[in-house]
Amino acid sequence: MTKYDFESSVGFVVNHTAKAFQKTFDLELRKNVGVNT
Repeated sequence: MTKYDFESSVGFVVNHTAKAFQKTFDLELRKNVGVNT
């Protein structure tokens, strides 16, 4: 059970970090390309 909880927590953190990174990357990409939405 401990192993499952640990993997679930890590997965959550990784997923949260990935979403934040994706948002930042998307904003930077739009700024560089010059697309303002």
